[in-house]
Amino acid sequence: MAAVWGCLGAVTIFKWSIYFAYHLSYGLDEILMVGVAAFCLPAVAGAAIGRWVDARGRLARLGTAILVLTYVKANALPDLPTFWRAALYLGFALLAALVVLAPLERPFRTVANALIAASTLYMLSFPLAAWIMPPAGESVLGGGWLQGSDRPRIFLILDEFDPAYAARLADRLRERGAAYQYQLNDAAGHSTINAIPAMLVGRRFDDVFECGARTICGSNSLDFGRLTAARQDVDVVAFWHPYCAVRGLRSCYEQMSAFSETMSLEARLACMSVPFLGRVIECQPRGHGVDMTRARMIAMVDRAPFWRLGGLLYVHVPLPHPTGELPTRSLKAEYEANVDQAVEMVDALLLRARASFGSGFEIDVTADHPLRVEQWCRSPAYAGPDCGRDLPRTHDRVPFFLISGDSRTVALPAPATNIGILK
Repeated sequence: MAAVWGCLGAVTIFKWSIYFAYHLSYGLDEILMVGVAAFCLPAVAGAAIGRWVDARGRLARLGTAILVLTYVKANALPDLPTFWRAALYLGFALLAALVVLAPLERPFRTVANALIAASTLYMLSFPLAAWIMPPAGESVLGGGWLQGSDRPRIFLILDEFDPAYAARLADRLRERGAAYQYQLNDAAGHSTINAIPAMLVGRRFDDVFECGARTICGSNSLDFGRLTAARQDVDVVAFWHPYCAVRGLRSCYEQMSAFSETMSLEARLACMSVPFLGRVIECQPRGHGVDMTRARMIAMVDRAPFWRLGGLLYVHVPLPHPTGELPTRSLKAEYEANVDQAVEMVDALLLRARASFGSGFEIDVTADHPLRVEQWCRSPAYAGPDCGRDLPRTHDRVPFFLISGDSRTVALPAPATNIGILK
């Protein structure tokens, strides 16, 4: 039993430590997992001196079951339809109850030996992956598509901006009399974890995972600390990836993960089920965590040296990305409201660029990936029979706007792809 606790606890703490370090993120889900895992330490110590009693043994099994169920929910169930996901989760829960109540000490020894080997290999796989496939040093943010213009330039990534809503931004630009060009580009990936690296270095990162504080590993590897800005006048305001590890940036603000202030339905229920805990901390989220994050990032954009010195301002914001917070409106209502916020942000950047640089500037607006309707409709925040109704099912295409301060015509990216557009 001690080995079960020790292995699961060590793996959990190890995994989430890497996740925290990479994304600068924490949330109640993660805190609960690490808390349960950390509880294994007195359990292991008690077993070592032979002081286990039956009550402690059952408590240890209960903690083990919680960890296993958490892993199952996080890693095995999200890709299944709702009915089968619920049925399988219930089945695992019943199995966990049997494990807690039944006298299974001897089988647990066999399981413990297997876990020792599996958890050791799991933890070793992270440094081994980076060692076997060492990431190369590369120049980013200034070459390729971003090369060849000495005018002040803003490159804005609106996270999860779907091309079906590009007309809203186009309408606002026409109202402002702005000169712009538009096209559909191939997305660089299906989520932020793999799209942004592909945009930066020009190759796909479809199957990757965090394997260090600044490194992703998988089919391709990337160490942000080995990237160098291709020019010396780059300011960055962004989130989710460790952008500030890139060398040679003029300034950098890396926002703690925008979605760390939310919590899942299971985490809320666990929080509220503990006596008196709801009086100490707020188990029900206020629903404004991501809004506050967006406001902080927009404030940092306003303070960037770019507005005084020119150069390149790279911005990656969690708009119009759904928040996943509860309680909420329908996915469609929330997303469309977020799109309107994104349009307002572009409008504000356009007006300030005109005030700061006259007509001599450019603004690029694109997305890392389109709206992922199927994924969001599995979330407790939006799940329901009407979720996704009248929403686009765009796959692998994102909008790309090139906005000029004057009527100068600039060629759009060719080929029309976001892979390597920031290289």
